[in-house]
Amino acid sequence: MKTLLTLTVILLLSGCASVKDRSGSSVDIFPATYSLAVKKPSPFLHKFIDSHFSVILAHGIRIDTYTKIGKNWAKSIRRRLLKRGVNAKLIQVHPGINKKDEQFDLLVSTTSPKVQVERCRYYSVNSYEHAYSGCFVENSRWISMTHPQKMLMTTSLDNTKE
Repeated sequence: MKTLLTLTVILLLSGCASVKDRSGSSVDIFPATYSLAVKKPSPFLHKFIDSHFSVILAHGIRIDTYTKIGKNWAKSIRRRLLKRGVNAKLIQVHPGINKKDEQFDLLVSTTSPKVQVERCRYYSVNSYEHAYSGCFVENSRWISMTHPQKMLMTTSLDNTKE
């Protein structure tokens, strides 16, 4: 009888609490491409590489050549980037395809993923249970990732290759 009374007291004290299911934050990842088409000689190319070097180091660079001068220039850019520590697999040199772009010697471009997360609402006195717990932490985690696209679920086409 004593255990039944103790169990009843414990059940009454615990009560019924409504716990909201945790759902992940809404994240959009889209590519941001930075590119520069130049004719030799151009001081803008070195400024472009220096200003986007962290993106080049992490995500690589694509160099499209349109002339013979551009082809030779691309080789020197490749050597310079290799000396600065860029992985050889991340440097792609391609012949230009578009005839309109032949006015340039080469086109340099780099693409990095950008993360757009949902806006977190601040807690207020009477609506604390309506706010998503951990929103700021979760959003900061997504924004700080170097390769956020690798955290996304794979598509069914990727799964069939295994």
